[in-house]
Amino acid sequence: MARFINKPITVTLGRVEGWPELAPARFVVLGGRHQTAQVLDCWRMVWTPWWEDPKCMERGPVEAYMWRVRTVKQGVFELVQIGQEWLCYKSYD
Repeated sequence: MARFINKPITVTLGRVEGWPELAPARFVVLGGRHQTAQVLDCWRMVWTPWWEDPKCMERGPVEAYMWRVRTVKQGVFELVQIGQEWLCYKSYD
């Protein structure tokens, strides 16, 4: 089951086994600390959440990266990277 979170988070980039580049190695969401065990996927997309932020319509779409990661505790999260800002978009049970 997916849970929509869409909250700003703090992310530490680092090496994740099996992933060739820097990735979100650790992050804090809703008071819980998580360590990434595996990057399941990463893709580039256009991010325009106009339904939540009317300013997005003014500045236009921005490039973002969506990261789907599995944590050491077997949680699956989708994290959005927009420049230096990070959001936890969803978590999966």
